[in-house]
Amino acid sequence: MKKGNGTKETAKTYTAEVSVNSRGFGYLSLPGYKDDIEIQPENLNTALHKDEVEAVVLPRKRTDRRTQGRVIRVVRRFKEKFVGETRKQEGKFFVIPDDYRFYEKIFIENPPTNLAEKLKVYVRLTGWSKMGPKGEVLKIIGVEGQHDVEMKSIVLEKGFETDFPAPAEKEAEDIGKREKPIKEEETKTRRDFRGVTTFTIDPKTAKDFDDAISLREIASSKVPAQKSEIKNPTYEIGIHIADVSHYVKEDSALDKEARERAFSVYLVDRTIP
Repeated sequence: MKKGNGTKETAKTYTAEVSVNSRGFGYLSLPGYKDDIEIQPENLNTALHKDEVEAVVLPRKRTDRRTQGRVIRVVRRFKEKFVGETRKQEGKFFVIPDDYRFYEKIFIENPPTNLAEKLKVYVRLTGWSKMGPKGEVLKIIGVEGQHDVEMKSIVLEKGFETDFPAPAEKEAEDIGKREKPIKEEETKTRRDFRGVTTFTIDPKTAKDFDDAISLREIASSKVPAQKSEIKNPTYEIGIHIADVSHYVKEDSALDKEARERAFSVYLVDRTIP
């Protein structure tokens, strides 16, 4: 079929993940081709880094240094939320994404009334127009350049949420009220170590105390020495891991949020649970 750029495209289409560099050039690794297929910025057709796309390979010209391709459509967006800095041009707000692979600025259609220039914001893509990508502001993080703002920006840009949804927060608060003191019927179903020296290995400042060890002497024996007998005690060291399933039930708000987060993220000055 004939395209507007004057080249004929092969009928065969490929579905693959596109890699986009800081200059806005895309690359596809396709079966049967030794080198990656290069996609010029004007042929990306709104595709962004790591999007899954449907593409065609263009016939090679003599002037081409490598085989060229063209994106027909974006099958699946890799991500739709980005962190960036606000700029104002001709009365309109735009966001310059922190992600250097995002080769366009994002037009903010309906800016919040408190939006200003040189702010770090968290935006979501809502579409694509002649002006380029469009988006909405999900959160104003703060003034660019401030330490706390920049740290939060890093976390959000990498896809980690710093806040918990209200249902999960309420569920956690209810657990704290419900489980103190421990109910007698619950203690009957478990081994009680409250009379054994048991302590957590987490520091005082920890947000969760989920593992501990216990120590007690269980036996003593006497072994002969050259001139006397010495006591040789035997100790039991217990390893205790929190039974989280007792508190967090399957398909609850906390369980669903935990599936999204999976693990904690440790930065230089903070931890994101």
